[in-house]
Amino acid sequence: MQFVNGQPCWVDIMVPDAATQQVCTQFLTDLLGLRWEIGGPETGHYGMGFLGRNAVLAVGVRPQGQGQPTVFLKADDIEATVAAVAAAGGTITMPPMQVMEAGTLAMAVDPTGAVVGMWQPNLMRGFGVLGAPGAFTWFDLSTHDVPAAAAFYQRAFGLGFTPTEVGGMLTQGGMSVASISQAPEGRANAWTPIVRAADLEAFEERAASLGCAIRMRRMQVPGGQASAVEHPALGLVVTAYLPGAEA
Repeated sequence: MQFVNGQPCWVDIMVPDAATQQVCTQFLTDLLGLRWEIGGPETGHYGMGFLGRNAVLAVGVRPQGQGQPTVFLKADDIEATVAAVAAAGGTITMPPMQVMEAGTLAMAVDPTGAVVGMWQPNLMRGFGVLGAPGAFTWFDLSTHDVPAAAAFYQRAFGLGFTPTEVGGMLTQGGMSVASISQAPEGRANAWTPIVRAADLEAFEERAASLGCAIRMRRMQVPGGQASAVEHPALGLVVTAYLPGAEA
């Protein structure tokens, strides 16, 4: 797949040790039907999750890993993007680092406190598929300061912003690439990757059978319905969406 500058192009989850990685990958297999290829020590045992031949996300091991997803935005020129992020008020937490022949990554915290990654691809473009059941279909930044977040992503990534009743849409070249929504009271500002579901009721039932708590049950959202479940040990929340569903 090809991605435009500022478009979400990859998601990974960093966990603190190999045992937690195994629990996490097994959970995502049971919930979403993924298969895994775990890299060797030269990759830090980075585990790639696939639907068929298509890479859809990764689970890696890092001692400080918090077990939560990080959304990476495509950077056509990562050095220029990092400079723009800093100029727009973001905090660089990891400067550009080449990942073998796959590409170059960097990490930042936006001015509202949300973690965001940047990825300049080489051999690894990003998602192999979007919108298929079990793969990501949308990306939302939940924040307590929508105007500040919108201004930052416009300045740092050259994105457009179209306000809506619940926040707004980030755009590039006339195409919507992500949304910004008003965060509920008590929720941290964060990017949320959203999985496409074939059947939300079945998704909830499968999650419950795995011991998950149902955090959101078929809630009406723009264009469809969404559910969210939380793994009891990992604290990992998976949000799923079904377009066109009616309450």
